[in-house]
Amino acid sequence: MKKRMIFNLAILLAISLTFPLSISAKELKVFPPSYRWAKVVAGEKATMPVSVLVRNNSAQPRMYHLRVKTPVDLQIDLENGYAVIPDIAWVSFSEVMVQVPAQSSRSVKVFAQIPAEVKCEAPWIFFVEVKEEVARYGYLQGAPDMFALAAYSKIYLVPEKKNSD
Repeated sequence: MKKRMIFNLAILLAISLTFPLSISAKELKVFPPSYRWAKVVAGEKATMPVSVLVRNNSAQPRMYHLRVKTPVDLQIDLENGYAVIPDIAWVSFSEVMVQVPAQSSRSVKVFAQIPAEVKCEAPWIFFVEVKEEVARYGYLQGAPDMFALAAYSKIYLVPEKKNSD
């Protein structure tokens, strides 16, 4: 009896890991999946030409937190020809906490302000993490909300020196 119960629990766990969206009805999408942000002038505040779009396909409104992450933070290998952005504090957002209504989207602007004295040997890479904020004892349609979704947009940043005339 005990082996059968463990076997049944293992099957339920495998099913829930295979089809988590059908069980929780939560879905998060972030656009663009990647973006090459060229000609960011050191010493000036730049606005990324494309905003990060956060799409909540859930049946309920959701709160999302935006953060800058490096490949090191995410334990991802660096791509050839790119370096980790030296300081994530150089990147900021128009909003760091975004509430997105059910079946809706919100745009968030991304800014970069690279100090003028910084030298760039190779283009930089960083990620915009969009992570759902879930209360520790939050509820989703009357049931405990057991996990938070996160999605990442990969940004390739190509800084250039300011022309001094």
